[in-house]
Amino acid sequence: MSDADESYRHFWNSLIVRQWDDEISPQPWLTRLVLCDSLIQNNGLLYWLEEEEEEEGDLDAMVDACIRLGLDDVAAHLQAVGIAVDNHSDPISDDLAEQFDRLYFALSDLIGPAVRRWWEANEVRPPLDG
Repeated sequence: MSDADESYRHFWNSLIVRQWDDEISPQPWLTRLVLCDSLIQNNGLLYWLEEEEEEEGDLDAMVDACIRLGLDDVAAHLQAVGIAVDNHSDPISDDLAEQFDRLYFALSDLIGPAVRRWWEANEVRPPLDG
């Protein structure tokens, strides 16, 4: 692994391990995006929204982070999931869940490379012992 790859891995991990505490995150807006990515990877985004486990503004912060990185498709998907959850008083139907599940991984695959491009452009380099 190159030094740049190792440094990036440390940066990504700093976002993951700190994702529940924005105040110590090196980039809080990216931390929200990493939270979104982890929810997508675990098929938990719909459940997270449906069960109202998100804090006020979390979804909007994720959408904003996507837009900031040029991930308009991911942002639109997040907004659609949020609207679908808001418009259903009953638990989300299996059909609706399947509709969103089909897009989860394809969209999530866009997040990692976008974060890497941002990191490379902004030369964020945390200490390697960090």
